[in-house]
Amino acid sequence: MKKYIVCNAVNDCRMGYVLILVALLLPLLIGMVGLTVDGGLLLASHERAQNVADATARSVALALKNGASHNSLQSWGETVAFGLNSLPKDSAKSSGGQVVVHHPPISGPFAGNATFVEVLVSHPLDTTFIQVLGTPTSHYSVTARAVAGYRSIQLDAGVIILDPAANPGLNVSGSNAQLLVDAAVVVYTNRKGENEYGATVGQIQSGQASVMMGGSGSTLKASNVIVSGGVDDDMNYMAPAVGELHAGTNDMANDPFHDAPSTPLPIPTTTNGVINRQLGSVSVSTGTTKNLVAPNAYDSTTGITTLNPGIYNNITITGGKVVFQQGIYVLQNKSGGGNIMSITGGTVTANGVMFYNTGSTWDPVTGGEDQADLGTSSQTAPVGQKTKFGGIKLNGSLVNMSPINVNALTYPDPKPSVFQDMVFYQRRVNTQNVNINDGAAYPGGVSGRIYAKWAQLQVSGNGTYNFSIVVGSMSNSGNATITVRDRLPLSTRIYPVRLVE
Repeated sequence: MKKYIVCNAVNDCRMGYVLILVALLLPLLIGMVGLTVDGGLLLASHERAQNVADATARSVALALKNGASHNSLQSWGETVAFGLNSLPKDSAKSSGGQVVVHHPPISGPFAGNATFVEVLVSHPLDTTFIQVLGTPTSHYSVTARAVAGYRSIQLDAGVIILDPAANPGLNVSGSNAQLLVDAAVVVYTNRKGENEYGATVGQIQSGQASVMMGGSGSTLKASNVIVSGGVDDDMNYMAPAVGELHAGTNDMANDPFHDAPSTPLPIPTTTNGVINRQLGSVSVSTGTTKNLVAPNAYDSTTGITTLNPGIYNNITITGGKVVFQQGIYVLQNKSGGGNIMSITGGTVTANGVMFYNTGSTWDPVTGGEDQADLGTSSQTAPVGQKTKFGGIKLNGSLVNMSPINVNALTYPDPKPSVFQDMVFYQRRVNTQNVNINDGAAYPGGVSGRIYAKWAQLQVSGNGTYNFSIVVGSMSNSGNATITVRDRLPLSTRIYPVRLVE
């Protein structure tokens, strides 16, 4: 056997065993590098494929829920995978073989269920070093599978947030803010956040999550929390406070007062309970009452100012004692901006009332431009409104306020039966805030239903309330406690699109 000797320039000769070992082991070393590098590529490709499969399955299921035909699902799946999620093309796959949509699924526990879809995705993988080990080809692909679909959830909703782009839709924060709902909370805001599994869901990237919780002692309690987008932290919405969290449902907004199968909540006019009398701008403070128009009156003996149903351009109460008689109070802003009704002091009793906050173009007989709101979309916020509007502010006064009760009304027909239990009804395209902020000594006393389709409801301070809510967005902060026991007039049916496999 020959011995191999390696000598350097100064005739320092050594046996060549190391060189032989390196030559013999070099393929193995390259193979190990290949396993490391290509193994990492394999894992990354599989993760990418699974993400694309998940996103495609959810999108195809959403299209199915929204009425897409069976024959259109395959092409939509390819559009989502390649166009929206940038799945790399695989030259080795035949046309149509890289993304496969089965409707209904053909395997798994949801096989044969027509409200679910199964998506198979193939992601190409080109290896590098691992061919040294003698692999037959340098081209591979990884596959992933996902199943998504929807199911009907019949709900009684106590709080509904309608604005898809609100930032956030619902915010419960403060030292001891409480939102306690004996039914479901439904939030149609679609900003990105977490679902109940901690995964990222939602479509609007910027801003906060659709639902936010913050502050020591803040609580959101509900039988269900249904969110089109995501929440800030899924751990904030766990049992026993929240029965079930369904986030990332992608549901389209369903306004129970606008999208009712029968008739949306109508515009208040003289045909459904408005008394056509102009009562101007009223100002009440301690010892002073201004601009009273009959039948409104001030009793100097008792110090009580009595206001009656009708049409007001402004109501400002900073002190004194005020009693609102039962009926509909139309707040018609003529100048625009500010608060059309501001109650910041005094003692106010308003039992059996509804305040309709509208703008300068409302008409008491026909409804004016407000009638056009009944045909507007539930999905798009109003833009470029020229009508003048004002907001509503209750701050620091002693208020005992309950909603309209049709059976208790004393004035003649027509009785406003369609407005039963409503306390604040804001014109749909009016985006001015409804602000309820009570001082530390105020125990609260506002009940009924609040409907302000594209406005924000801001509740803060230390008050306690009992009203159901349909608004564009909502903030509950400070020590305010809202208890919702009332059910909205429609049992909202939700169809959350879920990734199940």
